[in-house]
Amino acid sequence: MNTTNTLMSAFQSKAGSKAGDRESYSLNEILAIVHMASVASLDKKTIAGLTGRSVHSLNYKIFEGKTTINGKTQVRSIRKHFYADPTSLTNNEQVDWETAVKGLFAEYNAEYKGESDIEARIDEYKKSLEVVG
Repeated sequence: MNTTNTLMSAFQSKAGSKAGDRESYSLNEILAIVHMASVASLDKKTIAGLTGRSVHSLNYKIFEGKTTINGKTQVRSIRKHFYADPTSLTNNEQVDWETAVKGLFAEYNAEYKGESDIEARIDEYKKSLEVVG
């Protein structure tokens, strides 16, 4: 094993699992988290406790807005669907809810069927938490 691989193995054993080992967010989970934050007004720490996700992970995947890293502006979270131009530092124009949700569904290769579909997906996610909890 070369030195780089040895250092990476040592780092990963101290840091915990690799990001690739973690379970990806499902569309239902994302919709439920957005619902928890916006409709139920739960804070990130409470949401993290309910979902088993870290606050850091929630920030990165759900809540983070525009960030500029090495001169490149982007939105790494699902909020990219809510900006008219997610790569512009100065243009913070928002798109309407339906456009944003359609973009999110498209990212997950799912067909958007309306608000009743969103509610059903949120309920399905809630039931999955009850089974585990």
